[in-house]
Amino acid sequence: MAKVYLITSGIYSDYHVVKVTLDRDKAERYAMYMTAKTYNKYASEYNVEEFELDDFEVSDDIKLGYCYRYILNHLLELSRSNNSICIMDSDDDMSVDVLDEKYYITITIKLRKRDNEKAKKIFHDKLAELKSKNFPKTKKDNIYGC
Repeated sequence: MAKVYLITSGIYSDYHVVKVTLDRDKAERYAMYMTAKTYNKYASEYNVEEFELDDFEVSDDIKLGYCYRYILNHLLELSRSNNSICIMDSDDDMSVDVLDEKYYITITIKLRKRDNEKAKKIFHDKLAELKSKNFPKTKKDNIYGC
């Protein structure tokens, strides 16, 4: 199998691929050059990682969709949101789940096709429904005691 060589740099959230090549010697020379060139300035090290290329199959039975996740604080204020590709739980074009935790509520909307506007509308409808149920019910129900 063919191999590729990744020149990488950084750690944790700064970790990234700088270049990819089929030539190991070229990758090692480049990594050494960049480490020497930038080490005093940024204290960064460049490394070479080897990966084998292989072909793989992805089943047509896997039903992929787009997952929109909205995380609300204890006062039902939007804390953060994200979206990603996800596996659909069923053959439906849409599913909505609400996870009520002690510290936060997560509203997850899964759509068969990417549609940010539809996801926002569903989120606001679900949020209005939660607010109509008086979340949090009392100040005592609130974990922070506010």
